[in-house]
Amino acid sequence: MEKIESLDLREHQGFCTLAIKVIPRSSQNKVMGVENGALKLKLSAPPVEGAANEAVVDFFSKWLGRPKNSIELMKGQQSRNKLVRMTGVKTAEVLEALKKL
Repeated sequence: MEKIESLDLREHQGFCTLAIKVIPRSSQNKVMGVENGALKLKLSAPPVEGAANEAVVDFFSKWLGRPKNSIELMKGQQSRNKLVRMTGVKTAEVLEALKKL
């Protein structure tokens, strides 16, 4: 696994984006580290009918203590590789939350 510093995490005006790789149908929801610049995330939800995408939003909402409407998938709705947009979140907050895992 790569170091946190290699994350594709970018801050924009009013929001930040994060590349993630989702592993669906896992036994638990858990961050597994960094792989190819993406945060590797195991989710128990299956990859059908948007369940895994909803689980991504739920996970980030709870993890960062933000409302669900501040988290959205910008890319990758049909893929394991996704780009998450977090409105009102700074990169420093995401990095701090990762250190607590």
